[in-house]
Amino acid sequence: MAFGLHNMTDKKASDAAPKAAAVVSGAPVNAASAINREALLSRARAVAHEEQKGSPGSSEHLWPALARQALQELRVHQIELEMQNEELRRNQMKLDAERERYFDLYDLAPVGYISVSEQDSILEINLGAVKLLGSSRRQLLSQRFSQFIERQHQDSYYLARKQLLASRQTQSFDLQMLGEQGRPLWVKLIASVVQKDGGDEIRIVLSDISERKQAEIALEQSERALRISERQMEIVQRISATGS
Repeated sequence: MAFGLHNMTDKKASDAAPKAAAVVSGAPVNAASAINREALLSRARAVAHEEQKGSPGSSEHLWPALARQALQELRVHQIELEMQNEELRRNQMKLDAERERYFDLYDLAPVGYISVSEQDSILEINLGAVKLLGSSRRQLLSQRFSQFIERQHQDSYYLARKQLLASRQTQSFDLQMLGEQGRPLWVKLIASVVQKDGGDEIRIVLSDISERKQAEIALEQSERALRISERQMEIVQRISATGS
């Protein structure tokens, strides 16, 4: 009877081994395809070996050799999956850090960034540009960028855009746009073009130069008034000299 029980145990172990081997030889999780599986497997086997050495009181030595081998391979596979999971967590943390860095550099930049399609539709816009135009990001996306440009500057923008697409060289110029509630807003616009899968994409940088422009206009008006005053003084002096 004992002999028959021992044979049954060996048979069960023999049946279990191929199943365990099938589990072990299965394809790794899809998300871990970029991980060096051979290195992980080697490390997992080393850890499993150390665990086996560290537990001499285990009853595994009573098991048939085939069953012990299957159990060992299953433990190696489990450790490998744990290592893969840890590697994936580290990669996710790196991605989160890059996302935060992108947010700081792009969305929180002190200037406006806008990506525009060949058809002049707004594809992407950062918070700086949203603030300049005085609307929400959702309302601005898919809108035509040119509709936010003052009418008297529409031709200048059209010509610069046409030259940009033809020459592929960065264009820089000042123009007046419509800010919050239609308030006139002077900006410096720097535009460049990049090739995308769907065609050309225009990258625009907007800087608010309203204060500088107002100072320039005030200075120009003051200089004009000074020239007029000087001209009037010359006329008065001539008249006075003639009359004397």
